[in-house]
Amino acid sequence: MPIIIKCSSCGFILYKSNQPKPIEDILMQWGFRCPCCMSPLSLDEMQFKCEAREFRKMPRSPSLCIEAIKSKPEEQVLKDILDIFIHEKEVTLSRICIQLCLNYGYYVETAIDDIKNVVFPFIEKLLNDSIIDRKVIRRANGNLITWYFIKDVDKFRQLYLDLLKKVQNK
Repeated sequence: MPIIIKCSSCGFILYKSNQPKPIEDILMQWGFRCPCCMSPLSLDEMQFKCEAREFRKMPRSPSLCIEAIKSKPEEQVLKDILDIFIHEKEVTLSRICIQLCLNYGYYVETAIDDIKNVVFPFIEKLLNDSIIDRKVIRRANGNLITWYFIKDVDKFRQLYLDLLKKVQNK
């Protein structure tokens, strides 16, 4: 069962893993401030909540995942993509697609081109706004792989906060 630590002010996920980690280390990693809302983080103000979650088998349907992505408001999908960038320093388009499908309740083993075609316009918008950037690396086998990463932290943070407000107001 995953361990999730969130900011009590804005809900930003500070830590999510199946591996236990000392809370003080997690807070220190973020400089004892939430990177999203800049609220101070301290052990004194920590509230703990344990929830047992029911296991549910996820459908394995790329087409249903595509429909789920298309049915979400644009702000929600963009915010969910930014969430992925927060937890992964560098990420591929395939990884973004697979993670989005998981977030929306669908399991896909590989990001087929149909899913990539739905997700890439969001990535393209972030690239055009100079919020993220990409680097292309040639693997030993000669194949090219494109990694995306945050380029402008301030723009990223501002966009994330704006989207968070829009999504919470809906």
